[in-house]
Amino acid sequence: MRKRILAIILVCLNTPALAQSTRWVYQSHVDPISGTQTMVAITAGDRGEALTAGCSGGRPAVRVTTAHSDREIGDMREVTWRIDQTRPVTQIWKNQQQGGAMLSGSVAIELIERLRDAQEHVVVHSGGHIAKFSVKGSTAAIKQLIADCPRLRTSSDN
Repeated sequence: MRKRILAIILVCLNTPALAQSTRWVYQSHVDPISGTQTMVAITAGDRGEALTAGCSGGRPAVRVTTAHSDREIGDMREVTWRIDQTRPVTQIWKNQQQGGAMLSGSVAIELIERLRDAQEHVVVHSGGHIAKFSVKGSTAAIKQLIADCPRLRTSSDN
């Protein structure tokens, strides 16, 4: 009986729960001091998870937080993500001081475009945690992000 209970607990701990993630939304903000425009398409979960595709000052980036206390020592971390039933992709992302990890540059642009086209879900393994996000609303939110971010718009036109 103990082995069965232990097996059930292990399965539950290793199964990525579909975070009761919110529908993707688009938000835009202009800093009143610097005039820098920041745009994000974001979904958030009920356990501190968040997945954000964004553009600030014309620089595209993707940021993920997979738990309330998603912090790692060092500058970089390994992040594995999977969209729908495609093959998992493992990359090195930059640790963020406030928690989570961020990917920027051309590889972020590629991921943003893939998030836009997602049909089922996104699974991310980062910081020792696995989070599964809904993609409801991601297409519309990310299309708006692409339309408003010059660097993304130029990339998507190719």
